[in-house]
Amino acid sequence: MGSMAQLGWGKGVVDMTHVGNPHGKELAFGTISGPLAFLMWRGGYFTRQLSWRNMVLIPMHWFKTMVFGRDISRF
Repeated sequence: MGSMAQLGWGKGVVDMTHVGNPHGKELAFGTISGPLAFLMWRGGYFTRQLSWRNMVLIPMHWFKTMVFGRDISRF
């Protein structure tokens, strides 16, 4: 597998130094950071959704957060 993390808006890290394939061999792809890693994380998160409702609501929430910021009024 690999590790992915979002580090704020437009920043991320993807670590694929020890990625295995189905044949049991490890492949080394290295580490990616910056906007490309952010897009990879968002794409991976989005494609793992199971319902159409979530596939519509998640990008809407991301857009709302980008425009208005996080809603911290509930804390």
